Amino acid sequence: MTNISVDELMSLKKKLEQKKEELQQLKGREKYLMDELKSKYNCCSLEEADELLNEKTSLLEKKKKSLQSKLTELQEQYEHLFS
Repeated sequence: MTNISVDELMSLKKKLEQKKEELQQLKGREKYLMDELKSKYNCCSLEEADELLNEKTSLLEKKKKSLQSKLTELQEQYEHLFS
């Protein structure tokens, strides 16, 4: 069995206490972010948020394509203005 000095034990205890504090801070942050996700976007889980993000991304892509098509149409109709 390895002998550990009192100083080493105290150092390990201090590190452990710091990590426990960090863990509590992270749990608090996670709860805050999940509450914000629920209140702002009505999502109860990360999976729901991911689905919402995919839907919104798809919608934006469709709008982008539509705008690009309309811009191309305008450029063709008013070619002299875009020269």
